[in-house]
Amino acid sequence: MVEELADMVRELAPEHGRTTYGEPALGLTLWDLYSKEDAERALGLARKAVVIMREVLKDMLHL
Repeated sequence: MVEELADMVRELAPEHGRTTYGEPALGLTLWDLYSKEDAERALGLARKAVVIMREVLKDMLHL
């Protein structure tokens, strides 16, 4: 599960700045950069990450 979470982070972390600021030098907003499908995929990954982290934390607290 942790490896899957790390894969999600590797995919989404580089996009953090672009989702916050767009590409100001190019005059592009985040709406110009990402489609609805992109947003839905990122939201799905975030939801899955929450599920994984809950499991990881639950396991850690029972050690």
